[in-house]
Amino acid sequence: MAEFIYTMKKVRKAHGDKVILDDVTLSFYPGAKIGVVGRTGR
Repeated sequence: MAEFIYTMKKVRKAHGDKVILDDVTLSFYPGAKIGVVGRTGR
């Protein structure tokens, strides 16, 4: 199996006091199609 081309470790994202992501790890394989879907928070 191919190695990851990109890895994000222990990601944390907040918008003001609201935590959106906490301690998230993502890894991507070559050629992978990635999508993030959700509300804009407005």
